[in-house]
Amino acid sequence: MIETREAELEDMEGLERLYLQLSGNDHGLSSRHKDIFAQMKSDDAYHLLVAVNEDNYVVGSLLGIIC
Repeated sequence: MIETREAELEDMEGLERLYLQLSGNDHGLSSRHKDIFAQMKSDDAYHLLVAVNEDNYVVGSLLGIIC
């Protein structure tokens, strides 16, 4: 079963794996990803969701920005 929830800092490694798999580019996340994630979490307009499987493995993501 797939669960969707707000992303947490611990999900960044899983997101990096997912983005590498989808893009084929080995650029990885920005070295500032923790700062960027903290800014997004503190702003009610940003919503980063992750889809995780029963093993808590990130299998999808969605970024929503309320304008």
